[in-house]
Amino acid sequence: MPRQPLKTMTYLANRQFKQNRAGRDFVVGDIHGEFSLFEHSLQLLNFDTKKDRVFSVGDLIDRGPESARVREFLESGWFYSILGNHELMALDAATDCDTLHAWTHTNGGAWWLDIPPQEQAHYLAAFKALPLTLEVDTALGSVGLVHANVPFSFSWQELVTRVAEDDLLRANILWSRQRFHRRYTNTVAGIDWVFCGHTPTEQITQLGNVFYVDTGACYGGGLTIFPLDQLPVIPIHKALA
Repeated sequence: MPRQPLKTMTYLANRQFKQNRAGRDFVVGDIHGEFSLFEHSLQLLNFDTKKDRVFSVGDLIDRGPESARVREFLESGWFYSILGNHELMALDAATDCDTLHAWTHTNGGAWWLDIPPQEQAHYLAAFKALPLTLEVDTALGSVGLVHANVPFSFSWQELVTRVAEDDLLRANILWSRQRFHRRYTNTVAGIDWVFCGHTPTEQITQLGNVFYVDTGACYGGGLTIFPLDQLPVIPIHKALA
């Protein structure tokens, strides 16, 4: 059951990135602890860590076997992510026993119990630094990332302006599947393309100018990597386990 983020937390609303003129940019779907699969996918793409970048739609942790590696990528200098609902659960669990129990027992967070308490603080600091939304300029247009959903009535500018201070809106973008389930094809105004994760699909799904790229890596469905230099075509690199 989705719960509102704790009101005591301070959130980074949006982070912006200029066009990468030296290398390539990619968006990756929900990794969920499948970091070896992610590395394999990058190798197949001849990814260059010195000039290429990856932008994640969140949910880096839980369910898969390598969640503890998440800091390795967040500290790499070429990998950037927004906050997913699973990172949010980790943050909320630090001050809420009910969330801790639900996360570690039914939402794939059991790995957390093996992290020494002195190390947990470093993970939490990394998660707290993740923005709620992210924008990337590309040669083919502006790209926005939000974990789960963009409410029907919101432009991109309205979303990024209000989300850090609006508890209900924040819960919506981190948990809701409304736009996907209703197959809402109207475009999100104020941005050329939007990428979401959160909702597992058999293959990448486009609704209007919104792409859903969680293809169920932790369930054996593969990990989708989307090259941003080929928008608006739908090119897919899907690394299978």
